[in-house]
Amino acid sequence: MFELFFSNKAKKEIKRLDKYYLKRITELFGVLLSDPTPSEFYDLKKLSGSDNEYRIRIGKIRIIYEVDWITKRIKVWEVTPRETAYGSR
Repeated sequence: MFELFFSNKAKKEIKRLDKYYLKRITELFGVLLSDPTPSEFYDLKKLSGSDNEYRIRIGKIRIIYEVDWITKRIKVWEVTPRETAYGSR
C-alpha cells in the first residue's frame, strides 16, 4: 500500500475543481493507493526526462505525480487543466 502526499499547489487546485472532476479524481486517488500506475483504467503516461514521474488525464484535467518505489510514497505535484499542466514546478 502506498501513501499519498500533495504539494500545496495541488491542494489549492483540487479545491477549485467542480463536483464532476472532484469525484473522478477522488476515485483515482483511491486507486493510486494500491496501484501507482493504473494504466488499464486511466490514460497514463510516463513523463519524459524522469524515471518516476507520471501524468494521468481525466478529461481536461491533468494529474502529475511522482512515485517513490522504495518508500512507497506518491507525491502529487499538480492537478490542473492541460493548458497550465506542463510548466515548471
